[in-house]
Amino acid sequence: MRVSSASMQHLNLYFAAALISLFVSFWISSHSSIINPDAICYLLGADEIGQSGIHHAMRLCGQVTWPFYSALIYMFSKYTFISLSASAYLLDAVFTLISVVTFIAIVSALGGSRRVLLLAAFVILSAHQFNAVREYIIRDHGYWAFNLLSILFMLRFLNDSRMHDALCFSGSLMIAALFRIEGAVFLVFMPMLVFVNAGAWQKRIVDYLKLNVVTLAVVLAVCALMALYPQQSLEKFGRVPELLNQFTHGFVIIAERFQTAKSALGQYVLPHEAVRDAGIVWLCMLVVLYIWNILSNLSITSAALVIYAWTSGVSLQFNRAGKLVLWGFLCLNLMIAAIFFVERMFFSKRYLIAMTLVFLLWVPFALDKLLLNKSDKRSRIIAYIAMMLLLLPAVGTLINTGDSKLFVREAGSWIAANIPAEAKLYSNDLQLAYYSQHYGKGIYTAMNENRNVDAVLNDQFRHYNYAALRSNIKDKRAAEFLDSAHVPVVAEFKNRHGDHVRIYKISAVK
Repeated sequence: MRVSSASMQHLNLYFAAALISLFVSFWISSHSSIINPDAICYLLGADEIGQSGIHHAMRLCGQVTWPFYSALIYMFSKYTFISLSASAYLLDAVFTLISVVTFIAIVSALGGSRRVLLLAAFVILSAHQFNAVREYIIRDHGYWAFNLLSILFMLRFLNDSRMHDALCFSGSLMIAALFRIEGAVFLVFMPMLVFVNAGAWQKRIVDYLKLNVVTLAVVLAVCALMALYPQQSLEKFGRVPELLNQFTHGFVIIAERFQTAKSALGQYVLPHEAVRDAGIVWLCMLVVLYIWNILSNLSITSAALVIYAWTSGVSLQFNRAGKLVLWGFLCLNLMIAAIFFVERMFFSKRYLIAMTLVFLLWVPFALDKLLLNKSDKRSRIIAYIAMMLLLLPAVGTLINTGDSKLFVREAGSWIAANIPAEAKLYSNDLQLAYYSQHYGKGIYTAMNENRNVDAVLNDQFRHYNYAALRSNIKDKRAAEFLDSAHVPVVAEFKNRHGDHVRIYKISAVK
């Protein structure tokens, strides 16, 4: 069978985008001075899986209670004979590559021309927040890749109802759920899109069953295992109890958190005359903060292009299936993020990237419409300016890979080489403690104890031989105490921004 020249051009585009993605991942990870805090848990979990098994690793630290990512790192390291950290970086680079290629494939399935596909490659490869997290060893990379794959397969299934696409949709989200439990939410709710798709009701019911064949098989298998081994508790299933609790008590939790925050706002912030409106004021604050977090993650430029796509009729070129899939995944992402935000009152930027990637699917079409508007030169100028504004932060991500945190690694390595392993070390920073190699698998227990600064100060560091303190930590009382006691600093490591690590010899405290 011959491949058409158009298909070959598309393959060339995918191949080029994949190579660029790999290069960017390699460049960023190779210039990363230290691993991120979450990576410590994943890597320690992977090491523990190799030594003692998954169930022991799941008790090691929070992130490994959902152990698939750490197990994957361990298996990859075992069979490639490279370090755990190198394995994690390589796996994440592959997952990011899948995300890039799948993003372009979704745009193609939505009806994008070759020009739009080129713009899609540009958009995803220059997405600032998406690039900014390439240096992090986190399970989210796998989640984003397989979540995007599920969008592609759902889009194809709604167009032709092929069983192959239904199985791939379910499989993609099941793998996504192994990285982040949120994938299970999409697995449960997204098949319902068939009921608002075109077609007879009998066909919709059959399509719904097709999309749930794998899910039903897995549920039946789990039920069978629990029936055969009733002594196995739900804790063996990692974060599944948390998800079940969210389904059954989620709205109660949200109501309680809202009421608590509303009462605190009325009691401590608002004047007496405005107390009765505390609920409305708090709700408005939540909405504004939520929208601002989304805009800052997406970028103002991309947000403007998405709004332009919605208001200029760009979406009219999508068929019914395309509109259903995009809006279905977007609305569910918005709902999940909103529930998380109301319950926890904070966002890490990476929590919103799955949603951001869905928003970005409109951007290539918006840019294409602006570029094709030959009757208005301003439209093309706006498109070029927008592309420049998208590209500059991406270039900045590649350039700003300096050594600002290298001093932490250097300090940790100095401790590992110069302080005896049996010496009792106090540290106020997880990354510094990890590189010191003084804590082993007990690092999280030790760091939880070290966070109780009051107890340490009351005891005047009597149970410690050394202290390694990082300056850019909010609670600086430990450093102030040691400096006021004139404890000698045996080593100090700095960066050009003035941040430093000082290593004290506690035996000098009188």
